Amino acid sequence: MLLASGLAAQQVTESEALALAFPGATLRRDEVELTTAQRDAAQKAAGHEVPARAVRHVATKDGAVVGVGWIDVRKVRTHSQTLLVVIDPKGVVQRVEVLAFAEPKQYRPRPEFFAQFVGRSLDGDLQLRRAVRPVAGATMSAKAAVEAVRTVLALHGAISVSP
Repeated sequence: MLLASGLAAQQVTESEALALAFPGATLRRDEVELTTAQRDAAQKAAGHEVPARAVRHVATKDGAVVGVGWIDVRKVRTHSQTLLVVIDPKGVVQRVEVLAFAEPKQYRPRPEFFAQFVGRSLDGDLQLRRAVRPVAGATMSAKAAVEAVRTVLALHGAISVSP
């Protein structure tokens, strides 16, 4: 799956982004509450605090999970951003879509920035100035996006997914 960079200049709704990410799949929305053990494991993997609750969309085809779309909402500077991070069954990022960005437009990273996450899994290199190139003039936005992707990958690894 490729990043929907053609839509990146526009706001794309959650349902539009999910339809692009999982064409022909059946989607189930889950509001997940982590156990203490799951949260501890996710925090250790992410390298920072993770929420006790998360929203994910499990996509299935023919009874098998084909991917999970996680919704991450976090503050960038003073306003929030909402990302959809799509993870395949092996724990690899397939796409990152900006669903909402309330900061000034000039602080929103370009689609090429988000494309850096595609094909990545959670490892020590998934950091700014390592595998992820920073964005001049949008450092806090870039940091928030990296944190979001690391959080989602950590949650994905800590919570089992069933069809």
